[in-house]
Amino acid sequence: MKHGKEVRSTLWRAAAAAPLCAALLFAGMQAAPAAQAGGAGGAVPAAQTEMLAASGPREAFFIGAAAAALAVLAALAAALVRDRRRRRALQNALSQREDQFKTVMDLTPGGICTFRVEPDGAVRLRYANSGLYRLLGRPAPTMMPEEIRVDEHIHPEDRDAFRRQMNRCREGGGEIRLTFRVLRQDGTYGWVALQAIRRPAADGRPLYYAMLTDVDPLKRLQENTEANERTLQAAMSHTHVDYWVYDPVRHTARQGRHTQELFGVPELMEDYPASWLARGITLEEDVPELLKAYAQIDAGADHASCEVRERHPDGSVQWLEIRMSSLYGADGRRTGVLCTGMDCTQRHQDMERYTRQSQQIRKFTRDAVASAHLDLTRNTCVPGPSLYPGLLAELDGTADALFERMKSRAVTPEQAERFGEKMNRAALTAAYERGVSQMSLDRCCWINGAKRWLTLWIEMTRNPATGDLEASIYSFDIDDRKALEQIMDTLLHREYRMLLRIDLTADTARVFSARNGKEPAREITGAEQFLLDGVREGCDEDELDETLDRLRLDRVRDRLEHGDEYVTYADRRSPGGGVRRLRYAFVWLDRASGMVCCAVTDITDAADRERRRSEALRSALEEARRAAQAKGEFLSRMSHEIRTPMNAILGLTQIIREDPRGPEVEELLGKLLTSGEYLLGLINDVLDMSRIEAGRVELHLEDTDLRKLHAAVYDMMEPRMREKGIRFRMDTSRAVVPYAVVDRLRVQQIYINLLGNAVKFSQPGTEITCTVSHELLDGDRFTAVMVFRDQGCGMNPEFVKRAFEPFEQEDNGQQDPQCGTGLGLAIVKNLTEQMNGTVELKSELGRGSEFTLRFTVRVGHAPAAQPETGADGASLSGRRVLLAEDHPVNTEIAKRMLQRQGIEVDHAADGRAAVDRYLGAEPGYYDAVLMDIRMPVMNGLEAARAIRASGRADAGTIPIIAMTANAFASDRQESREAGMNAHLSKPIRQAELLETLRRFLH
Repeated sequence: MKHGKEVRSTLWRAAAAAPLCAALLFAGMQAAPAAQAGGAGGAVPAAQTEMLAASGPREAFFIGAAAAALAVLAALAAALVRDRRRRRALQNALSQREDQFKTVMDLTPGGICTFRVEPDGAVRLRYANSGLYRLLGRPAPTMMPEEIRVDEHIHPEDRDAFRRQMNRCREGGGEIRLTFRVLRQDGTYGWVALQAIRRPAADGRPLYYAMLTDVDPLKRLQENTEANERTLQAAMSHTHVDYWVYDPVRHTARQGRHTQELFGVPELMEDYPASWLARGITLEEDVPELLKAYAQIDAGADHASCEVRERHPDGSVQWLEIRMSSLYGADGRRTGVLCTGMDCTQRHQDMERYTRQSQQIRKFTRDAVASAHLDLTRNTCVPGPSLYPGLLAELDGTADALFERMKSRAVTPEQAERFGEKMNRAALTAAYERGVSQMSLDRCCWINGAKRWLTLWIEMTRNPATGDLEASIYSFDIDDRKALEQIMDTLLHREYRMLLRIDLTADTARVFSARNGKEPAREITGAEQFLLDGVREGCDEDELDETLDRLRLDRVRDRLEHGDEYVTYADRRSPGGGVRRLRYAFVWLDRASGMVCCAVTDITDAADRERRRSEALRSALEEARRAAQAKGEFLSRMSHEIRTPMNAILGLTQIIREDPRGPEVEELLGKLLTSGEYLLGLINDVLDMSRIEAGRVELHLEDTDLRKLHAAVYDMMEPRMREKGIRFRMDTSRAVVPYAVVDRLRVQQIYINLLGNAVKFSQPGTEITCTVSHELLDGDRFTAVMVFRDQGCGMNPEFVKRAFEPFEQEDNGQQDPQCGTGLGLAIVKNLTEQMNGTVELKSELGRGSEFTLRFTVRVGHAPAAQPETGADGASLSGRRVLLAEDHPVNTEIAKRMLQRQGIEVDHAADGRAAVDRYLGAEPGYYDAVLMDIRMPVMNGLEAARAIRASGRADAGTIPIIAMTANAFASDRQESREAGMNAHLSKPIRQAELLETLRRFLH
């Protein structure tokens, strides 16, 4: 303020000097004519006359005026210089104070701002600290916006209140306070409190100084508290439960709204519970129980309860169940006691009724599974004695609920529907009106998780006092009796032709037979003759006498005297011409009275099943023996096949190690590489066959260029055949379809297996041909026919039958020493059949073999052209990769492959270390990540996901390449799903690794 006054003073002096100079000049101009007039007749002082005489009148005037003006201007210039220096110093001090003020304001919690509301309603910010923008979850702008439209950032429900407050500001309101919700940048709303006060600005217009505070947690807590209070009040109201909070220290109670309205008590009652008892609400005889509960709470008990009666203003008396629970604060101190009172009058009435009814029915329902007394008119249910109390637990006290519970325990929906039609209040009332007072029903239902048969009894009567129709319902367990009936019925229908209870002394029997229809049991005389007649018809003459003797009752008695059971058999010819075998089993029912049971069973089907089962077991045993033999031969062969290349690898390695600079090192390394590739082929064949047998091979159909496929097969096989001296001819002149929808890799595998097999069993100087032709079909399908012929050793006819079985190989002494696993043809056959194709084999020992394959597939289309990357042979020198590998040898191999190309390699021994090294480097520091899958601490899949989810600038673009021994298609799919760009299977080939890096880095 002082600086401003000094500046204004200087300006005023300058402004005053300007007219002074002008006046002097004006006076001089007026004096010139006067001087001339004086020379004519006026009086002029002598000094002036001399000066004018010397210089002339006009020149003298201008000289004087100029001198005066210069003096004034010099004084003004000096004053302006002093003012400018003082102003610059004051401006520097003011700038420092403003910076300090801004820093203090930014550190102040909450938002602080000054604003002005324009006549059109626009809010213009004059100042806002960074805390305001933090509060709104938004970045602070570099420049203060002149106008902010806040309506779109305020919750729609709060906008009207905000506009009203802004209108007050526009009208000159002195102070405003408002709580409202604002939209944050993350899309959520948060509560803020605004407090602003009006102060006049230098220009005389009102300016508001405001502070905004984050009250979102407090507001949320308040809303939750209010909601909980409303929920509690609603729940208490619906469940006829009231509540109050008792303070055992101050002996006060804060009553609920329902109690206040019902009994006219204040919300806060002092000297509690004495003030409550003084009103006479609690019956006098129940006061001791209530005081006892409060005494327990006052003594420090956490819980207390009692049941008392209360007299309501209308004179009615109701039972109240009171429960008290202590409440504790965060510091562990008790803050109060929550008391609830629930109306239990109905329960007391039910208990009294239950006592009366239970006394009436206890004498004949002691063994009842469940019992209840129903008021069918009032729809009530009072449970009675029960062997299984849980059957009637948690009912709502209505007869309808009981019937629904009983219905729900039915075993099937059909049984439940039939039970519901008969057992309901309307049906029972109608039956009673028809004169039926007793009913019974046998039903199967669920009891404690088991199916049991019950007989249900219902006795109905009308209460003479109330006129209500009441019923006593109880059930008894008849499961054992019903089970015997069902077992007997099942045995008769399924296991036995008939059962007989025979009296050996009286020669009579009771026959139980399912063939008798509605009369399954009947009494007969002449039991022995009945048995003999049943066998005599249809029995062969040669065996008839002996069979009849075995069934005579004297023979039966004699055999039973020496054992617990007597069993004999009889063969009978059926009307259809077949022979049925019957089994007769006799056992004692009562030895003293001579009672026996005879069970007659038709065991023909069982005997046939037993015979077939025996034959199946023998076949399975033979198959298992053959499988065990084949597996043993396979293991023996695999041991030989694996040890052969391993011997070469270890032996050649030892030789090279002893003379690493010898002249034959290059040749030895080539042989070492060949042995390793052969060993890898063995492993791949075994794994492929394992997946095929497990049904886990998935076909990946795609548009495939057949010409490139044939060329690739030729390029792979021709050098092998030329090296062995075998001519190779591949004829694709009749392959007219250029593209097909097939699994390219699996089709190529079939070619390689069959041609590789031909190479093994062919001698130098022979020829191998592969002819491919296409037969066009209707629509977009065609049949591909592939014929493979060789002039090798061929196969004998017996081996041709099992040539496609796993592990099968013919030992004819002519195959390649590295003859393989015996899985090649099995893989071909399984892959062909999986692609809905067929394979045929013709072979003649000593003349060669011919394989013919047929596939019917869809015509494909030319795949989309892939852009040229220009990466072939591109240099990788100077690139940096992160290698995640836990195996030291594999690490050394990979590092040498990469470092020889000028690539810088950083190593991490596990997935977690790889993620840490990646995150610890600057974005773009690593050009690629080579990731093993199975590693300790964190595997490669988890590490790849962590890198992709890190949020760094290069997290989504850095190439991540899997280098792992997990070689299946499912493993490749898991790698892609984890965010990896490529999947290389171990052992890693240097050319493949470098080509993959070039593809992603150029």
